[in-house]
Amino acid sequence: MERNWRFIDLTHTIRTDMPVFPGDRAPRVTPETDWEREGYRETWIEMGSHAGTHADSPYHVSPEGLKLEEMDLSHFAGTALVIDCRDAVLGEPGDLQAEIPMSCIERVREKADQADFVLFLTGWEKYWGTEAYFGRYPVPCMEVCRYLRDSGKKGMGLDTASADPVDDAALPRHKCLLLGEEKKGFVILENLKNLELLGNGLFFLTAFPLKTAEADGAPVRAVAIKPQIPFE
Repeated sequence: MERNWRFIDLTHTIRTDMPVFPGDRAPRVTPETDWEREGYRETWIEMGSHAGTHADSPYHVSPEGLKLEEMDLSHFAGTALVIDCRDAVLGEPGDLQAEIPMSCIERVREKADQADFVLFLTGWEKYWGTEAYFGRYPVPCMEVCRYLRDSGKKGMGLDTASADPVDDAALPRHKCLLLGEEKKGFVILENLKNLELLGNGLFFLTAFPLKTAEADGAPVRAVAIKPQIPFE
């Protein structure tokens, strides 16, 4: 089976020195035992629910929203499309806030309508590991958010830190996407990587979250699965 499929990792590695959203505590990934002392290796992992590549649940922005562990597993897998919007959000970390316009979706509307997940390639991944990563990263405009909410999508993904600007505590885009009446189980995937490897066709995406109680968010191992050679 392996020769028929290509698996592309869209997930940043969890480590002690990984970038975290301003104000969040840094993760701790430290050895608790070692082979010489105890005869085996065990690692202590401590991190926030929105660190690294992760999923946001509706509970993230409302006490009435669904928690990740309450959602069916089917919410975290499905067809996906990467939309390359780098030409529409050109800019540097110090520039004005850039928005992903609806025109990026309109030019691939037929494929976008078919996808369960839409992932936006903004090129911001190049700043991962620097202070600039949490600067004025591109965010979807409200028209894009309403399209994603109302068209029955399972979720949206970004190669940036958040669907809302770093300094917008009101989180209007999160609330539009996660609390929409039409899609109670919508998820937002943030801090994705390697989106430029996926081309412009539909593929299969899995992004299963760590199963924790009261999950407003959780780390995911996001993986794109694409056919490599035709089946015989």
